[in-house]
Amino acid sequence: MSFGCRSNSTSGAHSLTAFFSIEPAACSLFGAALANVIRGVLLGEDGYFFLPLRTNWRTGSHPGILDWYTLVGSLLALASLSLHGALYLTVKTEGTLQQRFRVAVHRLWVVVLALTIAGVPATIVARHDTLANYHSSPALFAVPVGILLALAGITHY
Repeated sequence: MSFGCRSNSTSGAHSLTAFFSIEPAACSLFGAALANVIRGVLLGEDGYFFLPLRTNWRTGSHPGILDWYTLVGSLLALASLSLHGALYLTVKTEGTLQQRFRVAVHRLWVVVLALTIAGVPATIVARHDTLANYHSSPALFAVPVGILLALAGITHY
């Protein structure tokens, strides 16, 4: 998104401002959208999806687009993509700049781990039938194990 804004700006400062303001917002927005899909979206009788922006911040029978669960999803998406970017920059740089990115990776890793650990019970609360798929197909337990192994692997980098 920021690359589209770059061509409309005459100075580099505006491009950086666009990048550092639009990209986190986009990550958060897509994280909220993914959380809504995981939670389950309701289709009206006409077959269309419509929810108010927010209601009471609960995930009950009449949720809004924004609630506590989508907030967790937004934060997890933002932290995960930031961690991914910091890992990439750690690989592509050297010297003191690389050391600064390594520090950022370790800090972001703690945030992603905490949000992942908080996200699992949050998903179970927001969507009560989440564990039914795991119990019917035990091979699916490989997915969360793989995620935890990937997070553990970051600490060895």
